Amino acid sequence: MIDLCDLLKLKFSNYNCKLNHLNLGNDAHMTLDNFPHCDLDIDLNRLKKCAILIILFRKNKEFNILFTIRSSQLRTYPGEICFPGGKFDSSLDRNLEDTAFRETHEEIGLNRKNLDLICQLCPFVSPVGHYLVPFICLLKRESGVNPYEETFQIVNSLKPNPKEVQSIFCLPFSYIFDSELFSERISVLKVQFKWPNALKKMKTLISDK
Repeated sequence: MIDLCDLLKLKFSNYNCKLNHLNLGNDAHMTLDNFPHCDLDIDLNRLKKCAILIILFRKNKEFNILFTIRSSQLRTYPGEICFPGGKFDSSLDRNLEDTAFRETHEEIGLNRKNLDLICQLCPFVSPVGHYLVPFICLLKRESGVNPYEETFQIVNSLKPNPKEVQSIFCLPFSYIFDSELFSERISVLKVQFKWPNALKKMKTLISDK
């Protein structure tokens, strides 16, 4: 019998970065957030590379997502809501997947053995100019029947590093997918593009819509 982790991996097996960006409905409102940044000739070598974990867990037979609130002691973005993760360190990490797991452990004390990797999502460039790679993981117990069910107890036992994380909170999918909570926004990317190719591609994307 297929378990929950394998089922999620199957669901994401056809995930495609560019299709995720470009297969928008004809009536979709095009903003900079919709553009496939990997196609806009951004000089990625000039950007700081980061990775985050989007951690799914089960509570009351529903999927939840874990968020953190950055410590007020931090010099950058204190008090902001975010996912656990951080910057790539070549002396510690083989790749950005290692970065995501290492930073998550440093920030909230969650061990890699309690996480099953589901997939990597499309890399993107954040408004402040970071090259960011998200990974989706499923929280699990180390043993027992149905190790993926009711894993909120692991979340409740986490002890965040106060120097980096002020607190942890979670939201169920039913709340996140409430259409009344959606809002539109436009981001301005503070990065250096390779002009004029980036401008040409951006115009093509807009005209196609």
